[in-house]
Amino acid sequence: MKSGGLKKRYFPERRICVMSFELGSDVSQIIDSLKLFYSEKIDVLSCVVQGHPGYPYVNGVIFLDLSESSISSNELEKKVRTLGYASRFVIIEREFTHGEARIIAFPLEDLHSILESIRNMGEPGYALLYHLGLNMGKNYAKKISLFFSKYNLLKYLLLCYQGMGFGEFYVSKYVEEKESVIEAKDLFECIGAVSDEPNSHLFRGILSGIFSELWGGKVEVVEEKCIAKGDSKCVFKVKKV
Repeated sequence: MKSGGLKKRYFPERRICVMSFELGSDVSQIIDSLKLFYSEKIDVLSCVVQGHPGYPYVNGVIFLDLSESSISSNELEKKVRTLGYASRFVIIEREFTHGEARIIAFPLEDLHSILESIRNMGEPGYALLYHLGLNMGKNYAKKISLFFSKYNLLKYLLLCYQGMGFGEFYVSKYVEEKESVIEAKDLFECIGAVSDEPNSHLFRGILSGIFSELWGGKVEVVEEKCIAKGDSKCVFKVKKV
């Protein structure tokens, strides 16, 4: 099956950028950001915003159309920073495909049903999930690699995944081209699950793809702690092999 439609350039005549962000949870901060877009004649194409009770911030990914605006993506970044709301955010203007720029959202319960169906295949299912994630992570890292140094690329990708609701991520250790430790709170793959073994195969594969692209070689990713086993967070140890 071919996916040529997904790989076609997304409106090549338009100036499209993507903003990944972490804002305070006060709804007025989101409103002020939207007012800024409106004042600069910037259209919102699609977005995902994640905020939950008790969280001091919201994360999100938003695609913007700057075609009718005179502002550059760098100038927009400066104006967003002057609002003083974003603790973390990045704006990238580049060419996107339809597959990259169109966001599809559905409930976590539905995703868990899909994952459970694949896990019921046993070891072949685990391998399938891992290799799906491996390709996802590698392809994503490759597309963005021109914009960042290796460590900053890792932080950007984790911010994007956090904005899309995958979980809350923290890099607790990073030794260039040797080893790293990634901590994940409320990981989408493991939250609500109960297991005697580490439960993450898809996201473990995503990390493998990211780090193999970052470090230019094979890596080993082991989930040492998992919330599905009763741990407070998922912890992944990455080593170059």
